Amino acid sequence: MKYLDKAASTLRKKRATKISIATATSLLIAKIFIFAYTASLAVLASAIDSLLDLLVSTTNFYIVKQSEKAPTENFRFGYGRIEEIAGLFQGMLIAGIGVSIIVAIFMGDHLDNTIQNPTAVLWMMGISMLVTWQLSRFLESEATVTRSSVLIADAAHYRADLLSNAGIFVSVIL
Repeated sequence: MKYLDKAASTLRKKRATKISIATATSLLIAKIFIFAYTASLAVLASAIDSLLDLLVSTTNFYIVKQSEKAPTENFRFGYGRIEEIAGLFQGMLIAGIGVSIIVAIFMGDHLDNTIQNPTAVLWMMGISMLVTWQLSRFLESEATVTRSSVLIADAAHYRADLLSNAGIFVSVIL
């Protein structure tokens, strides 16, 4: 497999993070509207997750930008390893989201959440799953070409989101 030079790699990483930001923003806005229309707490939780996705993707953009800085006296080997640190934090975020989902399952059992329009929720979560799946695949392919650990972590993060969206979809059906 052919890898890119540093400049081309950085451009592709920036483009990938911008696409991730745009996707997270679009899903967040759509989920807020669907929540307002359906009063579904599951959609609200998914919208909050999309807000976190937006924050992570925006952070990734700045991390990629920071990692291209030239070496300095204090950082003689440059800033490239900042991506690995960001990947570690994303891994911790994914684990935290997993724990919060498990806690929410057990705590939310007693809540009465009557969804006003389940069809709208199903459409939203179906579209969200499709978009998230495509984004995850795109980020993974860009991570392979650019050898970016931050994009690998972001792709894994969106795969975890895919599972939570699927869980909401199935719970509405049941």
